[in-house]
Amino acid sequence: MVRLQKIGILSYGYIMAVISAIVSFLYILIAFPAIQAIMNLVMNGFQDSMGYGGMGSGGMEGFGGLFVVFLIVAPIVGAIIGFIGGCLGAIIYNIAAKWTGGIELNFVKAPVVDYSGKSSMQVEEEPPSFQKEVSSVEPTDDESTQKTP
Repeated sequence: MVRLQKIGILSYGYIMAVISAIVSFLYILIAFPAIQAIMNLVMNGFQDSMGYGGMGSGGMEGFGGLFVVFLIVAPIVGAIIGFIGGCLGAIIYNIAAKWTGGIELNFVKAPVVDYSGKSSMQVEEEPPSFQKEVSSVEPTDDESTQKTP
């Protein structure tokens, strides 16, 4: 069992910036057309939104340009907010981990995955940080050349 005691503030901020930018882009890509359809339904009535008057009739022509602007701006704003939120979250976690000791994590050795579809039971070596520390003192040159009678 290992314990996560500290999170790198900037590295977590970078990860959260990327995740937030992707989520913001997908949100605008999915939600914006849905909002446009609802606005069209409310402003033009049910029959116009079903194709009788066409999507975008009745003053909704500028809505497409706004979509493109939001599609570009939302990921940038999302990345900035995600970075700031990630940094603040890491700081708060580090403070809480001092009080509580951190999150306990359990890692197991996993077989090497061969993505060609073949099963491999070869196990990767543990990273140096997970290897048990052995406190052995190696003899110096003077000690190794001396022999006790």
